[in-house]
Amino acid sequence: IHPFGHRCVLITAAPRSPLASMSDSTHDGIGVTGRIDPTGRYPDRITPPTRHLFGCDFVTGVDIDELVELLIDLPDDDRRSWSCTVTPNVDHLVRYDAHPDEYEVARHATLLLPDGMPIVWASRWLDEPLERRLAGSDLFAGLWPRLAAADTPTVVVASNDEVAGRLAAEHPGARCIVPPMFDVSDEVAVEQ
Repeated sequence: IHPFGHRCVLITAAPRSPLASMSDSTHDGIGVTGRIDPTGRYPDRITPPTRHLFGCDFVTGVDIDELVELLIDLPDDDRRSWSCTVTPNVDHLVRYDAHPDEYEVARHATLLLPDGMPIVWASRWLDEPLERRLAGSDLFAGLWPRLAAADTPTVVVASNDEVAGRLAAEHPGARCIVPPMFDVSDEVAVEQ
């Protein structure tokens, strides 16, 4: 989910976006950090605590409702950069070895949510316990009705025409895009 522009939101099904802002985050040695807004424009805004795992700072200590409020309450004045929320599961973490561009987006995301219990279990085994799974589907379920009710300009990259149609019916102000699907090993399709 990428809040951007003047009260507009872009929602994608994958953690891949070249437009993601690259925010700094720090690791305090213990693994839990609380950060001031990484843009520095809203110094009174605290982002949730994180734990450093797999080279990334995963959000912990909050629930989906708190994250929805955080995203809904983002100031819309003077926004010159993107913030990026990524919700990787274990499959994404494994893919990051072969796709470093995806890893960099996740590593520099404003919010990185552990979308999968195996990530939570691994955090416990590594003595960097994440409090809970924070699934992107749960975030979407909490965020989407709020965006629709407020008629927030929203762009959705949907998986198919049926999903795009249902979402557009729920939020007439949304623009739903269905990209072509192809195998990334198909060089001709990739070039197009």
